[in-house]
Amino acid sequence: MRTLELDSATAPLAEYAHDADDGPVVLTVEGQPYAALMTIDEGSLRAMLKLYNQKLAHEEQELDAEIESLSNNPKFLALLEEAIASIKTEGTTSHEDVLREFGLN
Repeated sequence: MRTLELDSATAPLAEYAHDADDGPVVLTVEGQPYAALMTIDEGSLRAMLKLYNQKLAHEEQELDAEIESLSNNPKFLALLEEAIASIKTEGTTSHEDVLREFGLN
């Protein structure tokens, strides 16, 4: 498997396609898998599934950190309380009304 940063991938696509005969060519952005070029066979598909699962695990870690940060952020919690109070006093707007208001129905 060949890995290179997307910004460094300046060769013609055909060159990378030939490189894919030896395994997937994985393009990264800031070190994280972004795209891949591979031949279509079972081994390559399994390799792509592995990379995809790694990317999902990384995104899940980032999301967990963001949720933790927001749950301890007084400004965010105040906004959330304000929104809840507004819903209790003013109610909500239906999906259909929002579409109508923006001329999307």
